[in-house]
Amino acid sequence: MMRQSRWWLTIYAFAFCLAAQSLPAQSPPARIMFELESPGESPPHYWIELGENGDGKYQAASSDDMPASNMTFHLQMDATSAWFAEARALHFFNGPFEARRKVAFSGRKTLRYEGPDGAGKATLNYTENKQMNDMVSNFLGIAMTLQLGQRLETDARFHRIGLDVDMVAYKDSLKNHLATHPEIIAPILQRLVTDPEVMTRVQRDASSILQSTQ
Repeated sequence: MMRQSRWWLTIYAFAFCLAAQSLPAQSPPARIMFELESPGESPPHYWIELGENGDGKYQAASSDDMPASNMTFHLQMDATSAWFAEARALHFFNGPFEARRKVAFSGRKTLRYEGPDGAGKATLNYTENKQMNDMVSNFLGIAMTLQLGQRLETDARFHRIGLDVDMVAYKDSLKNHLATHPEIIAPILQRLVTDPEVMTRVQRDASSILQSTQ
């Protein structure tokens, strides 16, 4: 009886392995990568990777006033879906996007798309293509939020008196649409709201920004 049970277990295990091998391999989710190289700026070089599920990574080289950075974030799906739809409309960034007319250097920007439906890459300083310009602005906006969020977090730990200046800079950046999607630094803003050592004005501003994301 014991030998027969073992024989059936072997059959079941073999059948399970065959079934697993016959399942189609799942394709990795599509992703968009953005890279900015801007010597003399802070930071001088950073990378953003955004998956179609909204999960993102941000890495930045160190600068004179900030250490190197490695952060994760999550972008809301309505924004993520729109960005990926736009990337596909731009043929996965395949095409001549650099403007012909000469303009001041504002950083070397690279956009790359990788996914089961296609791949492509474009590098430019400035573009007159509205859709491509919107895509670049999208990534510049979340980069600004992440960078100012890092500054808020650092000053909350080591230099609380600097938080007031940081918050004014962030509010101005949001007002002028240079920084976008404050929900990606919601945990940092929430810590400012609940930290009794943070000045009341900064707590109030952080709370107001959090409410605007809901």
